[in-house]
Amino acid sequence: MCLDTSALIELYTDNEDIVDIVEKRDEICVTPITIFEFGKRKLPLVIIEDINKDHITLTLGYPEIILGLKIFKELVKKGDLINDNDILIGAICIANNVPLLTLNKKHFKKLERFGLKLV
Repeated sequence: MCLDTSALIELYTDNEDIVDIVEKRDEICVTPITIFEFGKRKLPLVIIEDINKDHITLTLGYPEIILGLKIFKELVKKGDLINDNDILIGAICIANNVPLLTLNKKHFKKLERFGLKLV
């Protein structure tokens, strides 16, 4: 399972619902986009570095970029665009066949038709 930024924030603020979901999983992933968004908050860099130690970081490579562009173009065509970071987070999860835990279901639901699984 992959955490988006909203879920990661809630995990680090000890939201019991998120903690319960995370504790039931063997592997927890994050994306480089999530780490960047989380790191922009007023947090010591050591906390950001610990995220990489505590969780698997999925990669953002050429296949994920191409998938993200396909999703972007389709969303533009439908007039249903969401922000670029959410598209890339979704593309990374789809490419790696990893479900996404998010509190931002409104945006990410738009990516389910491309194969994104939400927790």
